[in-house]
Amino acid sequence: MPITPWPANGCVPPAGVVNAGLTPAARAGLVVGGVGGSGYVPTAAARAKRYSELAHRCHKLAERQADPVVRGHYEAIADHYLSLAEGELRLAEREVAAKPERNSMN
Repeated sequence: MPITPWPANGCVPPAGVVNAGLTPAARAGLVVGGVGGSGYVPTAAARAKRYSELAHRCHKLAERQADPVVRGHYEAIADHYLSLAEGELRLAEREVAAKPERNSMN
């Protein structure tokens, strides 16, 4: 059974869940394969998309909360994910700008 890194629900792990044996990158969902820390690390554009999706999920969770404190908590998490997505998009733009152009004649 594969290990699903948190945040599997899009925001926060349930109380008491421990990610024993996972590296910080695996817990963040940035490494495929989980245990051991080896695996594929996605591009900045892929990370930006993932953070944007997580922000959307947190906004949806916030909409369903009756308690304003909990709603505010999920909104704060969503805002944080949006900030991460924006940073990754800027990084992706720099990566594209830094790549040398290929000559189509070669």
